[in-house]
Amino acid sequence: MDFKRLLSESFNKPSVIPPGYILGSCFLGLGIIGLVSPSQAEIAFPVRQHDDDMKEQDNVHPAARGGKIREVLTAHLYSKAGRDLVFGLSFFALQYQGNMRAVVALEGLVTLVGFVDGFSVWKYGAEDARPLAWSYWIWSASILAIAGGRFYFLPSSQ
Repeated sequence: MDFKRLLSESFNKPSVIPPGYILGSCFLGLGIIGLVSPSQAEIAFPVRQHDDDMKEQDNVHPAARGGKIREVLTAHLYSKAGRDLVFGLSFFALQYQGNMRAVVALEGLVTLVGFVDGFSVWKYGAEDARPLAWSYWIWSASILAIAGGRFYFLPSSQ
């Protein structure tokens, strides 16, 4: 049995729901939640500090020092939501065009965002939220590995 041939055939079979639509839906959902309710987005991205945390300035981002921390971090959550919407729409557009190499490349590239988000949660999040950074890193590494495997086995015509 030729394992490489089997793996290549399994990656090239059309899936029931194309991966671009799955990832696009995930990113669109995150973006919509972030725009509609930044406080809900804060649950998944816990970097917001409270006013009583202003005494301890060591884990507060320099842009937020000196007050108005809520406004700065809410603005950050809105821009994160916009970024997620752009990723989601990009996945949908590329999948609709049938450009699988671009879908897989974008899939691999967005993992960089996951690694950076995990770092932000680790560095600027509350102490009890630090374990959440590992979920960002593990998911990003997993998606990167899958994207790498899919990219390797995609025919050059796609």
